[in-house]
Amino acid sequence: MKNSQKILVALSSVFLFSCKPANQTSALAVTIAPAPAQALPAPLDSCKGGSTTGGDLAAPAFAFTTFRFQWGGANELKIAYIQINFQSGLLTGGKYQCIIAGDELEAVLYPKADGISGGDTATYKSSCGIRCGGLNVVSTVSAAYFSGTAKIVGTEIDGDGNASPVVTEADVAVQYTKP
Repeated sequence: MKNSQKILVALSSVFLFSCKPANQTSALAVTIAPAPAQALPAPLDSCKGGSTTGGDLAAPAFAFTTFRFQWGGANELKIAYIQINFQSGLLTGGKYQCIIAGDELEAVLYPKADGISGGDTATYKSSCGIRCGGLNVVSTVSAAYFSGTAKIVGTEIDGDGNASPVVTEADVAVQYTKP
């Protein structure tokens, strides 16, 4: 075994055994709609960009206009990112990924971008939804239906400052029709 392989195995082992496992049976419930969202043949404005001339998300773009989230955990939750994934032979490269993080995530999660307190079981609805652009459909495709997942990843922080990953997934779909 080469030294670089030994180092990689050692680092992977340290990471694997030093982190708490992700909370896959999460107290985070999400609703994402519509199903399917319609891919638009034009650029779309992102949530953070507001109304811009021509949109800042490349065509074809789509929006899940309803994004609701509810946290039922006892500790504070901070959502780190949302990842939309599709896999299909009708996509260039066989897959599509859209990651919502940073300023865009803050706009999507408003008014709870700074976190949700433990014990807060209210359901929050994004004022913007989830928006993605640049759906990389193969040029010869005239119509397609893509089903995939939305992965919501966050961190639960207890009163002592200990953090545990929280991961939940929801099914999503997009309908594409070539203009």
